[in-house]
Amino acid sequence: GDTLMPTVFALWAAPNVVPTFQLKHAQVSLYIVGGADLMRPGVRAPPGGFPTEGDGSFRQGEVYSVTVKGNPSPLAVGTTLMDSKKASEGKGKLLQLVHTYTDNLWAFETGKPVPNEGYLTNGVVPLGGSMNHPMEDDSESDENESEEDSEEEEAGASNTERGHTEAASSPKENE
Repeated sequence: GDTLMPTVFALWAAPNVVPTFQLKHAQVSLYIVGGADLMRPGVRAPPGGFPTEGDGSFRQGEVYSVTVKGNPSPLAVGTTLMDSKKASEGKGKLLQLVHTYTDNLWAFETGKPVPNEGYLTNGVVPLGGSMNHPMEDDSESDENESEEDSEEEEAGASNTERGHTEAASSPKENE
């Protein structure tokens, strides 16, 4: 279609250009930067769940970015594969990613830039955290899903055809 898709570089400069899904855990970013699409169990639902209509609701085919709690810089951008009503069920592939930190478009940029110290070579963490100690509240979970279901579906994240490359060293190496 005629949908304009911002790059992560543009989103680092203007993160509120598109709506954002926030990952439940920084560890999910490992799958995202590795080439997987975003599965619904890996996303924090708003308090009370995803609204099915009105403010905060979304339709299939809308552009969304992806962030880690505690780090405002988006690590990926893509289009929704379901609407908010379906997302409220807590399962399935939520976002088909078009561009991510560490993909070929990012790697093509001279100097392989990162927006902040939370961008590690293999994932993204909250500012001041590390992959081993991401400094986030992992106690939040959706009402409709068990932690076991979440881990199983996150581990089975779908890999796509996008080209990915090994990330350059970031200002803060993976601890």
